Amino acid sequence: MSPGAAVARLAVWVHQRLRAAVDRLAPPELLLAERITGVTGTVVAGALVASGLAERLDDTPRSARELVGDGVLDGDTAERILRGAAAVGLLDLSDAGFRRNRLTRALQPEAPRTLGPLAVFLASEVNLRAWSRFLEAVCSGEVPFRRAHGRSVWEHLASSEEDGA
Repeated sequence: MSPGAAVARLAVWVHQRLRAAVDRLAPPELLLAERITGVTGTVVAGALVASGLAERLDDTPRSARELVGDGVLDGDTAERILRGAAAVGLLDLSDAGFRRNRLTRALQPEAPRTLGPLAVFLASEVNLRAWSRFLEAVCSGEVPFRRAHGRSVWEHLASSEEDGA
């Protein structure tokens, strides 16, 4: 095993142990609220990337209006997206403005293993519609994506240039 793989395994192991400790100590309502609001973080991350705001963030705090520049968003829309992203920890917000953090960096296109495109797909209407069919699909023995769209996710990705990318 390479040194990088060993470090990654150790990091995952430590994360799992820390998560288990928090799960034992935190009130169950807090843990449940965190887990059932997960879609919020997904759609905010998708919006942050799809809007182009994620790639405009850097280490210098800036206002939403400065980050929008000549983009397709207006300043108020950008402000709402950025505040939502700050609320779920995807970037930092101070009196000086919005700036990226280590999670933002992993959404930016220049990141070595960017998760930006994945965030956009997971937040997409086509993916969320599939998850909204989860219970009925499981009860009928089907796969949620196929239940929602009549084909597998892989067939969809192969035929959709945008989602396939």
